[in-house]
Amino acid sequence: MNKETINIAKELQLENSKILGPVKFHGNSMSPFLEDGDELIVITVNWGEIKIGDIITYRLDKNFPTYRVVKKLQDYLLLKPDNWPQIFQVHREDILGKVIDRKRGECSISDTNTPWIFSSRLILLRRWVEQFISKIKYHSKRITKILK
Repeated sequence: MNKETINIAKELQLENSKILGPVKFHGNSMSPFLEDGDELIVITVNWGEIKIGDIITYRLDKNFPTYRVVKKLQDYLLLKPDNWPQIFQVHREDILGKVIDRKRGECSISDTNTPWIFSSRLILLRRWVEQFISKIKYHSKRITKILK
């Protein structure tokens, strides 16, 4: 089996994990919400249904990163790992699906459960506060230079 066929099979598994079974999350980029080894259910999603706070899986070469939506524009999303400072621009044609369920051990949680929703909002609030503080620091430096 060639590499292209394997990648297509992986994409199909991801997009149909609700039927075929969960896919494993790898890494610490979304820690503590998603941990290495968590089992995820990813479903295909229409562009119009994607909203800020959703956790999206997308195609990046042979990999399938899974990050949180922090901004939605006309043709692309800005995605950010919960545990890293980087932001990634992802075009709509590279979106494979939305994570709707996470299983860790015997504990399962879905995107309609209160803890999931609360966690998403808390993470987005943290990002907003970080941006706000950064702007305050920037403008206070400018004001200090002007007043000297």
